[in-house]
Amino acid sequence: MLDGLVSFSIIILAAGFLLPLYTGLIIQKQDFSMEEEALSRLFEALHAFQYMGEPLFTGEYGLNGDVFRYHLKEDAYCVDYPAAGKETKSFCEKVPPR
Repeated sequence: MLDGLVSFSIIILAAGFLLPLYTGLIIQKQDFSMEEEALSRLFEALHAFQYMGEPLFTGEYGLNGDVFRYHLKEDAYCVDYPAAGKETKSFCEKVPPR
């Protein structure tokens, strides 16, 4: 009886340590996918600007309820995108010559 209780306690304790680690990995994966989406659109727009002469998109782009904001800041093209929680991350890349 005591062996079963100790084994059960060890399993519960291990689950208690592993669950936060697992949820942290899920949140990190979501952050990476948001960053990947934001940066891929940013570099697509810079490529179209530099090689095809298209204007840079400025404004907001929504995807699955998340808002990506593209804007110019001095001589850089920037994107603000959602991260874990209510945090917003930003990435800027210098605008290339045409």
